Amino acid sequence: MRFHKWVFVLLVCCAALAGCSDSREDPETKEPSFSKLLDRENEPLLREYAPMPENIHWLTNDIDPVFASPDAEKGGLFRAALLSFPMTFRVVGPDSNGSFRSAILDNQLSLINIHPNTGNIIPELATHWAFDPDKKTMYFKLDKDARWSDSQPVTG
Repeated sequence: MRFHKWVFVLLVCCAALAGCSDSREDPETKEPSFSKLLDRENEPLLREYAPMPENIHWLTNDIDPVFASPDAEKGGLFRAALLSFPMTFRVVGPDSNGSFRSAILDNQLSLINIHPNTGNIIPELATHWAFDPDKKTMYFKLDKDARWSDSQPVTG
C-alpha cells in the first residue's frame, strides 16, 4: 500500500511539472512577436477600409473671424509655472482631474474644434470634414501643412 502512495505522489508531481512547461519554446504554439509581424510578406499590416462614398459633401469653415489679436506676434516662447508637481500625466483615470490636465489637453490639437465666439466648427489638423449619409461615420482631410514639433508631417 505504501508503494502505491509513492507512485501516486510521483505521478502527481510529474503531471504538475509537465503542466508548468514553457509553451513559448514550442515553435508551433509560439505567438509571433511584433517585429515578426512587420516582416510578414503577402499580408496587409493595415486594415483595409471600405471605399469612401461618393455622395458625401465636404465642409470647412474659413469665414469665422480669427479670435486672436491681429497685432499678436506669432511664434516665440511661452513659459508657465506649476504650483505643485502633477499627480499623474494621465487625462483619464485616478487623479487625472487635477489642474495639470488642462495643460496637457490644451497642447493636443484635434481634427476639428469649436470657435470660442461663434460656436461653429473650425478646422485644426483637418481642413475639411464630411458626414456619411448613415450619420455614424465622419471623414476628414488632413492639412498637408500640419507638422509635429520636430517638423515631421502629420500623417493619417
